[in-house]
Amino acid sequence: MKNEKKGCFLNIYKDPTGKKKDYIIEMGGEYDSFRIAVDFANLLTIKNNIIKIEEGVKKNERDFDN
Repeated sequence: MKNEKKGCFLNIYKDPTGKKKDYIIEMGGEYDSFRIAVDFANLLTIKNNIIKIEEGVKKNERDFDN
């Protein structure tokens, strides 16, 4: 996934070594990037944290409108 406006990218894929049941998260920009290995539970935790953030933003918008 690439964001041309911000000049960054994010890729998530299975560990190519096949030795572990890990996923690789690769992210960065034009000049800098990094990779980390996570397991499936970590991916779910990331997803859940994003959902919590989005719910908090929606709640704050509703509170601001009232």
